[in-house]
Amino acid sequence: ETYNCGLSAPLGHAESFARQINQLILNPERRQDMGRNARRLAEEKFDRKDMARKMLDIFESLQSFV
Repeated sequence: ETYNCGLSAPLGHAESFARQINQLILNPERRQDMGRNARRLAEEKFDRKDMARKMLDIFESLQSFV
């Protein structure tokens, strides 16, 4: 799923990246949309309880090596 919350440019194409940043400077509505999208991504993909459960699973699986 695409969240449309970031910028990308090919490696070594700083001018392309600079143009994209300039477009964000000139378009506050797009910046706000991207910020909301980034928050939604963080809330959906990095839920604290889910992350804690995954870490606990990892720690429990490592116990067998101790």
